[in-house]
Amino acid sequence: MAAHFEEIILSKTAIRTVGNMAHSEKPHISVEGIDMPLADDRVTVDMILRALEFATRPTV
Repeated sequence: MAAHFEEIILSKTAIRTVGNMAHSEKPHISVEGIDMPLADDRVTVDMILRALEFATRPTV
């Protein structure tokens, strides 16, 4: 996880992730997230804003 945040800090760009909850035996739940670096001075990342959305798909 630390490497993920380090990548955001060094690149100073937002990173989008997508997946599902198969690791929790719930593959019908999809996940989409975005991590956005925030910098007051546009140089030093002060904070990373994270948003996640979970959605269920119908099971067959």
